[in-house]
Amino acid sequence: WRDYQGSTWIFTGEACFEYLPEGDISTQIYLSNEGTLRYTRYWGEYQTTFNQCDTAPIDCCTSRDEFLYEAGRAEIADGQIRLIQEQFVTVSDLYDLDALFAEAKAAGMYKEYASVDEVLDANKNK
Repeated sequence: WRDYQGSTWIFTGEACFEYLPEGDISTQIYLSNEGTLRYTRYWGEYQTTFNQCDTAPIDCCTSRDEFLYEAGRAEIADGQIRLIQEQFVTVSDLYDLDALFAEAKAAGMYKEYASVDEVLDANKNK
């Protein structure tokens, strides 16, 4: 197993599997502390921008159900890697967008918008 900047390569006795970023989505496969294969697929903006700015969930997303990441088990069977999803997370699963918007609005941001949905809709044109 080797991981480098959002890319993963898995080497077995029979094959090499590579997971390179697909657009803004990266897949990482790794060995858990319990010794099982796990995976995480994530949106690159979530990994970087969301940790740098409190309003990033509002500024970067275009809908309340924007994909952030999925995670689960990975298995090697019949010469293939299977990803078994156990968790699918959207921006609304992790963040209270209405509360973030209200707090930012009270601080003087988003003056031209009446709701978080207006900001998310405007983001579609960026």
